[in-house]
Amino acid sequence: GDFIRTKGLLLVEIIKFLTGREIVATVEKHGLNKRQHALWLCERFDKIITYLKGTGALLNGVYPEFLVDEQDYHRLLRDKMAKVQSGEWSIVDGDRLKHWIALYEDRDRFRDVSASAWRAVLMQTIRIFVLNRITPKQFSTVPNCGDLAVNSATDASIAGSNVFSVAESIIL
Repeated sequence: GDFIRTKGLLLVEIIKFLTGREIVATVEKHGLNKRQHALWLCERFDKIITYLKGTGALLNGVYPEFLVDEQDYHRLLRDKMAKVQSGEWSIVDGDRLKHWIALYEDRDRFRDVSASAWRAVLMQTIRIFVLNRITPKQFSTVPNCGDLAVNSATDASIAGSNVFSVAESIIL
């Protein structure tokens, strides 16, 4: 709720806190009509998702349109439908649009998809900026976990995993 209400500013602040970098402008553009503002928000979320993917986040199922509120989603959908009708978009994009229209018509489903997208973004943000800071050396200083850290540092199944990073394997 708060992430959508703040138009993603809360997420931008979290990323800035964890990385020390400002990835998108935190000041909203004024003087835009509602459709232009929705397009601007979508572009902003696209930049955030692209940045997160570039740092290792697994967000291939998250679209920027799923991170906006319902009214902005409707404005974006109308804009996309106009592009299909004018021929700016291909038929393939038009076919994908059918699913997005169905998502808009079922408000509860949209809320579920939006919540799932936000959870994925937040979990991946934590995974890449917090969990990746854990090393076997740091983990060995945790009381009552020193033996586990020594064993995990030398365990080939942890260091050579194709699924989990070393930090994730240590925590698991």
